[in-house]
Amino acid sequence: MGKYGHCVVLYDEIIDSKAWKSLSGTAIKVLIQFMRMRYKKIEKAGKKKYCTEDNVNSLVLTQKKAEELWNMDRRTLTKAIRELIDYGFVDLVSHGFLRLKGAAAGQKQPNVYSLSDRWKDYATPKYRTGEYVVSPTKGGRK
Repeated sequence: MGKYGHCVVLYDEIIDSKAWKSLSGTAIKVLIQFMRMRYKKIEKAGKKKYCTEDNVNSLVLTQKKAEELWNMDRRTLTKAIRELIDYGFVDLVSHGFLRLKGAAAGQKQPNVYSLSDRWKDYATPKYRTGEYVVSPTKGGRK
């Protein structure tokens, strides 16, 4: 990690893919944010910081966060995430919900996403269409 923090690497393979070229600018912004979130910062040995790829299957981007980052409304965020799912960059691991009972009643639980490599097969016979719900152990990056 450099003096400016961690970075997101976009390999040529991703940028040159048919799936990437099909994405809207908004979907690309959201994808880059998901890619940023997959790394967990860990402090060790004094003040040195290390990143580990711990969050691959537990990425959460709330409406509130999208609003803070880009002043993006719910419809625009939903459309961008659907696009990422449809083109194979992201899968939905679990649907969000509103707790109705117990001590946590009234609390919203957000959707949880994982990064996916399905984009590599986009526009080929091997391509699997968007999976809106996947198992955390089966979905995402392999």
